[in-house]
Amino acid sequence: MRTNVTTKIFARLYFLLLYGTLPSLRAEKHSLYYIYTALSKPVDLPGIYQFSAMGLLDDRQIDSYNSKEQRKIPRQTWMKEKMQEDYWEKGTQSRKSKEQWFNVNVDILMKRMRHNESDLHVLQWRHGCEIEKQGDEVKFSKGISEYGFDGVNFLSFDDKESQWVAPVDAALPSKRKWDSVPILNQYTKGYLEKECVDWLNKFRDYADEEQRKAAPPDVHVFARKSSDESKLKLTCLATGFYSKDVTMTVRKNHTSVCEDEVKSTGIRPNHDGTFQLRKSVEINEDEKDEYDCFVSHRTFKSIILKLGQVTEPLIAEASTGREKAGETLDSCVTVSPEKVIQTEKHSLYYIYTALSKPVDLPGIYQFSAMGLLDDRQIDSYNSKEQRKIPRQTWMKEKMQEDYWEKGTQSRKSKEQWFNVNVDILMKRMRHNESDLHVLQWRHGCEIEKQGDEVKFSKGISEYGFDGENFLSFDDKESQWVAPVDAALPSKRKWDSVPILNQYTKGYLEKECVDWLNKFRDYADEEQRKAAPPDVRVFARKSSDESKLKLTCLATGFYSKDVTMTVRKNHTSVCEDEVKSTGIRPNHDGTFQLRKSVEINEDEKDEYDCFVSHRTFKSIILKLGQVTEPLIAEASTGREKAGETLDSCVTVSPEKDIQTEKHSLYYIYMALSKPVDLPGIYQFSAMGLLDDRQIDSYNSKEQRKIPKQTWMKEKMQEDYWEKGTQSRKSKEQWFNVNVDILMKRMRHNESELHVLQWRHGCEVEQEGDEVKFSKGISEYGFDGVDFLSFDDKESQWVASVDAAIPSKRKWDNVPILNQYTKGYLEKECVDWLNKFREYGNEHLRNTSPPDVHVFAKRSSRDKTKLKLTCLVSGFYPKDMTLVMRKYRTSLCENEVESTGIRPNHDETFQLRKSVEINEDEKAEYDCFVSHRTFKEPVIVQWDAVTA
Repeated sequence: MRTNVTTKIFARLYFLLLYGTLPSLRAEKHSLYYIYTALSKPVDLPGIYQFSAMGLLDDRQIDSYNSKEQRKIPRQTWMKEKMQEDYWEKGTQSRKSKEQWFNVNVDILMKRMRHNESDLHVLQWRHGCEIEKQGDEVKFSKGISEYGFDGVNFLSFDDKESQWVAPVDAALPSKRKWDSVPILNQYTKGYLEKECVDWLNKFRDYADEEQRKAAPPDVHVFARKSSDESKLKLTCLATGFYSKDVTMTVRKNHTSVCEDEVKSTGIRPNHDGTFQLRKSVEINEDEKDEYDCFVSHRTFKSIILKLGQVTEPLIAEASTGREKAGETLDSCVTVSPEKVIQTEKHSLYYIYTALSKPVDLPGIYQFSAMGLLDDRQIDSYNSKEQRKIPRQTWMKEKMQEDYWEKGTQSRKSKEQWFNVNVDILMKRMRHNESDLHVLQWRHGCEIEKQGDEVKFSKGISEYGFDGENFLSFDDKESQWVAPVDAALPSKRKWDSVPILNQYTKGYLEKECVDWLNKFRDYADEEQRKAAPPDVRVFARKSSDESKLKLTCLATGFYSKDVTMTVRKNHTSVCEDEVKSTGIRPNHDGTFQLRKSVEINEDEKDEYDCFVSHRTFKSIILKLGQVTEPLIAEASTGREKAGETLDSCVTVSPEKDIQTEKHSLYYIYMALSKPVDLPGIYQFSAMGLLDDRQIDSYNSKEQRKIPKQTWMKEKMQEDYWEKGTQSRKSKEQWFNVNVDILMKRMRHNESELHVLQWRHGCEVEQEGDEVKFSKGISEYGFDGVDFLSFDDKESQWVASVDAAIPSKRKWDNVPILNQYTKGYLEKECVDWLNKFREYGNEHLRNTSPPDVHVFAKRSSRDKTKLKLTCLVSGFYPKDMTLVMRKYRTSLCENEVESTGIRPNHDETFQLRKSVEINEDEKAEYDCFVSHRTFKEPVIVQWDAVTA
């Protein structure tokens, strides 16, 4: 009996899961909305007005008004026929009145929010209602009256509570004023729930005949090979329907596929006022007959279309195309560069950088901005000087004072915007305020010039956060693209204001190009003076002694638009065989480019270097013409270096023993999954001062904890609270990045992988003088070097191919690299000195080493001895151990060393061994120096027997 009941319940539940959406198909949804848009200033773009308004019935435009024509105009034939002339006259007067209201209020808001008049701002209002119709019954569904400013929600009406809601502080004065007149709120509520619904029904009655003629959607089902060759991407497309109220489901064996497995474009407009919807899912090819596409629309009951019915020819077609593409990709395409060298490329970009907090580093500001014309800086602004400053003489001479004043106001306004949005993003991404974060914006345009013809090439407006792509504008589609989840709220807000997207597109394609051409005209005389590049070709022995590394270097050129090709027998060498530095800046504002290729030495005469630049037609330089002397010179240098390397340089360690070395390091470790082992956590971190642990954190306790008594006593509670938040933030960062690296390296989730980060600094102290010695910031993955920071060059070094994407992203944000360098060389050193001062008494508890010397018969050669020196129990870690023969240091490559290792009691040990002839042991000694010794300890080997 119980089984029967269970079966019935299950069957009923199964029915609901399968068909639960079907009853709602009979419910029609309809809407009437009015949208008003006001710009803070006119723009010279076709179809974009300073003020515009439109009415939308079921998302189809029924009327319009703009500040140029200043008339309310019908946009549907039935509107023109059914609505009397009086309706249009009153509507025109109403829209004119609203235009005045909007102009006044845009100005009020800009002053309230302290915006600059030279920047473009947008105020929008959307109000209207929606209904649901089942049979003859019409029900009010919802009413909306909402304002947005620059694509951000500003003020909205709560229909249930009859009051306004202010999501931002700047809207509070408006909310208070409007809520102080309850009768107006009651009117708004009455309009939305009754008057708007009456108009909606009236318009629908008038338009009913046309709407009944609306064609049902065309439904297409097709398949393509997925990027995973073993799978298909099945797609269902419904297009050409009028009412947006459509249901589409991809099903397997008549059961809906989970929405999180399906990719959907969402309902999108077509050019003719109809709509389309596309959904796709990846499946196994042998299961395609089990899938169908279920589509329902008010113009018909439903359509169920089997995917398997149309896949075969489409798959064949896709396969053919792919094979053709493969032929191109698998071969190396050689292009004759001579044909394109007459095309000049020019660019104008503006780059804004905002830090989440100020940093005490010269030349690094919390906010900065610059303009770049053909990659040469033309202006600058920073949060200290707070002035837009010319960086080229011609900019100062040609641009009027008014230009710099307005530019200064605009940059100040953007500085405020960036400060607010850095804070918003940090809260959204749950970052700690004690950590440094960077928000950047790059926008501008590029053109191509052939003779006198100038063509727009591309426009870019893109945001980055902490060196990662965050948000970018798709110029073709006029919409924003969010590569990360944290950017989706911004994308939605900005895309919800199409007028701003149209303005952005117009700026990139027209206004930016106009400024670019104007600046280039002003700078033309200087640009014509630009010297052509110096081209040098040279060769060195490769690490493979049987080969040469041929290099072409072009340097000293101004415009970055240069073509360089390494060729063999006048045919371009494939780019994947050539190593390129990319175009890099020189110190004097010019650029350089270097390309290298490894070749057989006897083929060097077959190679040349082809260089083209707009200052000349082309240069073709034979490598063979200059290789001989350079090779000889390189060889001589290498032989000299070889003499040094082959002989052992002996250094007297006695001279260094007064120098103390100190270090501060932080070590972070994240596992790809938890492990059930005592003391091993999925995430852990620790601080080490002179290799002694001073703090710790782990994913179980989730607190930064002092590990030395003096740390607990000296550091305030606030230090530990902020440190805890910082470690929690880093724990999240590590968890995300372990996952990214595992996917990038195609590791299995069931396996254990480890990501580690060590960063910190070392100093040398001689008397009272403390000198920075070195800074380290390095990542390891599964115990292998992954990525490390080159402190001298201020750039990241990728030890493995899998680290190259991270290197490129991080090097793309020079400000972060400068911060890293500044932290290692200054901030870290300050903390090190502070900690050493606080823990001075404890840290002075040094421990001298015990020195043990012994010899054993060699296991490899019984005729020899293995002499060993063991030094143990010393602290601090900085010590010198040298094995000597006749008081001369042995070469390190002859000595085996364990390296300095920790003991269980926070002291250290070091062991070194060397194999010698038994009858020579009296000639050896062990030299040990440590800061606890007044003078070095030297132990002779002759006292030791085998």
